[in-house]
Amino acid sequence: VKYLIASDCVYNQFGIITRICVKKNIKTFFLYYLSRGMYEIKLATFDKKINSFKNPYYDYHKIFKKKIKSQKEKNSALKLGKKMLVSRLSGNIKSGIPYLDKSPFNSNKINHVNLFNKNSYQNLLLLHNFFDAPHKYRNFLYNDYLEWASETIKSLINTKINTYIKFHPIVIDKKADAEAKKVILKLVENRANFKVIDAKVTYTDLINNGLKSAVTCHGTAACELSYFGVKVLNCGDNPHVDYNFSIHSFNKKDYLRKLKNIDKIKLKIDKKQLYEFFYMHFYYLEHKNFKNKLDENLIIKDFKNKSNEFKAQYNNSSKYYNYVIQKDLNEGS
Repeated sequence: VKYLIASDCVYNQFGIITRICVKKNIKTFFLYYLSRGMYEIKLATFDKKINSFKNPYYDYHKIFKKKIKSQKEKNSALKLGKKMLVSRLSGNIKSGIPYLDKSPFNSNKINHVNLFNKNSYQNLLLLHNFFDAPHKYRNFLYNDYLEWASETIKSLINTKINTYIKFHPIVIDKKADAEAKKVILKLVENRANFKVIDAKVTYTDLINNGLKSAVTCHGTAACELSYFGVKVLNCGDNPHVDYNFSIHSFNKKDYLRKLKNIDKIKLKIDKKQLYEFFYMHFYYLEHKNFKNKLDENLIIKDFKNKSNEFKAQYNNSSKYYNYVIQKDLNEGS
């Protein structure tokens, strides 16, 4: 075997064979895509530093300084990064989060009686999909998302921090999410400083009510809510780790200490870092530099009139693989 082409590397059926091939120096590729393959697909190689096919998020700033040399180019890049970020925050879900049918930044003008007092310290716990893979980055401080969520809640129970709990909008496995929800609802039952908020409550509603901080493992909230001055605490490795517009923690003791004192942490958010991250993460290493960029007709049959990627239809012929093989031979890579 000279090549392995896998569709992921974080689940058992992909992760085990991927690591075997990498260890044996078998060239390992992934069909890496944007928007679940609706727009662009590329051939990505396995990065041993992060045990993943993800872009080198740990070196974004270094790459930015090295590859984008003139100040004029840097200014243009930051301008584009800002434009993309502001577009997302204005309700456009096409930039980086196309799997959502509705933007979390469109206000629904929720009755504020259902929220915490505007003058209190308000925190937001953003839960992940409980069926999905928590170990998609270099390290995760817990065994799974439910263990993380449970310990986070228990650590906040005896504090004066008022915490909203927001479940992830996407459900992959109903049983997994339902079982996790039972555990979480039991933990916060009759707790005055916790509110499980309705899915209709958006980030904009919470920000308008005085939201001060948020907690996630590695969610996009770190590069979104930060724009509004909201402190975001990440649990473990995450794609924003090369910048300090959010708070990072790399061991459980440090995470729990920062969590319990999140209301006291001072964080100065440099928006230029946000713009740079957005440019690198969602443009430079995505749209701009797609190696083996694919003609959409090779694999995508019809997507222009679909509302989201789950309704896309795909060409299941061998044309894409023939394209990849020929490209590889021609480029000698």
